[in-house]
Amino acid sequence: MKFSVVIPLYNKEKFIIETLYSVLSQSFANFEVIIVNDGSTDSSLQKLSEIDDDRVRIITIDNGGVSNARNVGIINTNFDWVAFLDADDSWDQNYLQECVNIILENKGADVIATNYFLVYESLKVKALELNDGFIASYFQKPCICSSAVLINKSMFKRVGVFDPELKYGEDQHLWFRIGANCKIYFNSSPLINYRMEDHQLSNSNIKQRSISADLVSVIDDLEIYSEEWEIFKTNYMLKYLRPYYMYDNHLSSVKIILGKIPFKRKWNLLNLFYILPRFIVKPLYKVFYFVKYTK
Repeated sequence: MKFSVVIPLYNKEKFIIETLYSVLSQSFANFEVIIVNDGSTDSSLQKLSEIDDDRVRIITIDNGGVSNARNVGIINTNFDWVAFLDADDSWDQNYLQECVNIILENKGADVIATNYFLVYESLKVKALELNDGFIASYFQKPCICSSAVLINKSMFKRVGVFDPELKYGEDQHLWFRIGANCKIYFNSSPLINYRMEDHQLSNSNIKQRSISADLVSVIDDLEIYSEEWEIFKTNYMLKYLRPYYMYDNHLSSVKIILGKIPFKRKWNLLNLFYILPRFIVKPLYKVFYFVKYTK
């Protein structure tokens, strides 16, 4: 059994060596590493020149975004199981070995999702409280993280790959398709460190974002048909539209997207955010945002 590890890389000079060593030091050593350098402008490539390991391949492309980089990595894989790892995250040394054990013991798994730690500047928190086993409904228990998932390559033929047109929520777009069509096994051991630093920063520039490049704008186009999905989708839209709602330049787009939600599905606590006057919710949301992202 062998694995292909895909690492998209864009300006992660501070972390890429630590990330790569967490792969190269795995107790299970049968793998290839494909680093897709997405047009980095810092010293990331220079740091990688220190690595001498024939399991590592570096592919340099023009900057096209993380989805395109991951797709290039997928195309260049040689083995049946593909793992993803962001260039600022890291694995426990037994991560791949545990994946091997799960594959051998749970035949029929298409995807293995593993628990992980959310790593803040001064805090480390286990992300999920779920038991080991196959996930009966992904939309009741969403459990896939971009640095903590192993996918049988045949699944990409079934559900497609990452959408390069999306810049925000692009990984979730694939996880939802996987959740609707694939058999997912969840490993409850937190074996990945998922660094929150850049994710916090990316949420601070909502005003400058293009909402049309966000999953909230296209999630309604996903061809998934179940009551659980409809409930999950509504809650997702109501949740992730909130930061856009804070800014006047996004307001008309937010109202259009909200208008697509059936009236009966709007009536939950999440919708209260859009019912209250904006002069009330704006300061409240700023407090919420500060508490959530300054751990």
